[in-house]
Amino acid sequence: MTGYSLIAEPERADALEQKLSERLPQGELLIPITGYSRNTERMAEFLNLIYSGNQQAWYDAIALQVATVASHPGSADTVAYQLGNEITVETVSQAVRAWAADNNIAVPGSARAYDSETIPYYVEFYLAPAVQAARAAALTSYGNADAARIVLGSLGDGGTAEARLWLDELLNYQIVGTYAGALSGQKVYEIVDTVSVHYIGNTSNIEPIWNDWVGQGRIDSLWTTEEIGSRSATTGEGAGRAIRTLADQLHWLYSKDLTPADGRVAFYDWDVNGPNDATSAATSVAALYNFFGDTPFSTEETEVALGDEQLIFTRVRLTSTLDPDKRARAYWTEEVNAPHSISQIALSFAGWNGSVDIELTHFSPSGPRSEQHQLSISNGSAQLVLNQPVVINGRGHAILITAHKTQ
Repeated sequence: MTGYSLIAEPERADALEQKLSERLPQGELLIPITGYSRNTERMAEFLNLIYSGNQQAWYDAIALQVATVASHPGSADTVAYQLGNEITVETVSQAVRAWAADNNIAVPGSARAYDSETIPYYVEFYLAPAVQAARAAALTSYGNADAARIVLGSLGDGGTAEARLWLDELLNYQIVGTYAGALSGQKVYEIVDTVSVHYIGNTSNIEPIWNDWVGQGRIDSLWTTEEIGSRSATTGEGAGRAIRTLADQLHWLYSKDLTPADGRVAFYDWDVNGPNDATSAATSVAALYNFFGDTPFSTEETEVALGDEQLIFTRVRLTSTLDPDKRARAYWTEEVNAPHSISQIALSFAGWNGSVDIELTHFSPSGPRSEQHQLSISNGSAQLVLNQPVVINGRGHAILITAHKTQ
């Protein structure tokens, strides 16, 4: 219902309209403009369309998509359009090279992930023409070409050194403009608004991307557009990984004083449980939201040792700046290969004295387990002795402690 599919079936714009009606009430959308694909047959169809000189059909499909979104009563003044999904994976390289071989075009090397030889095909056949068409359509539909915000195709495992090197090469690529003459001579970093990455591990891995590229050309934001993923969700790690990712991302955003437009995180298969119930990302995100509601935070991240074995955890402190009587602590560690037991946790809440309601929830592939306590805080400190030890073993574990000062 977007991009390339609208060429053969423009009536699918009605399905896009229906999807917008379903999704827009839930929040802002990131809308794909499809075409470039890891599927060999679909990639060949798309590249053949452009290569044969029929790019006007591509422009018209994008104009129809932008106009459909713009005409929806719930649409925002600006809309983010993403151009490609995991454009660095080996199957994309295979699809490009298969098409090139069929057209007697020599491509050096062999198929692999982070294949530099795919960059000209991504940019010249797909990105640049789509950007030119989307901004022209936005000018017509909104009176403002910048109403179409362009999100770069996502990089799989985007926090790795290999991904960063490939991204540097892509963003520095100078556009020839074979199918987008108006953009000829510009660099990719001059035509896109947002860099998109997947499965970063933690935000320290994308700090170099932020430092190197945000503020260059048009680039003003860095989004993590997939975390969790099908494997983690279906094995029951979704809830634990979501708390880890959310706390890490919130600390990164607040420590850099970023706005929601500057940095975002999205969970893939966010509502999928593993073998046990209540193990989805939705479960733990709801627990945090139900406690705090809508609020900005102040944050602090550090490492702490927990349990008899003094296992090292990352801890993020979250304090509501609207209601400072509500605070939370998120704890997580890397994968462990043997059980580690935690029977008590030292807590500190600067400036607090008096009675505090505490809830500890251990998210794991077995499902969440919670216990409630009422503690008396003296000089901001207390020892939380658990009714039942938390046992960490394997992947997908996280601990969330919420604290509400009642007196």
